[in-house]
Amino acid sequence: MYAAAINGDSVILTKVGNLDATGSYQVTKAMTLENPITYETRSFLYVNDHGWVTGSH
Repeated sequence: MYAAAINGDSVILTKVGNLDATGSYQVTKAMTLENPITYETRSFLYVNDHGWVTGSH
């Protein structure tokens, strides 16, 4: 899980833990971010009451 800090056009994600793999979770938001140094993109999903997690590929 990640905590997000959004400031204008930038987003900073900080790792804060892991979700239990056996749980069932509801996703309500999604975002795709590009790393400005490597230009790689990653998807993140927001899980209600938990935070942001990396999206499935």
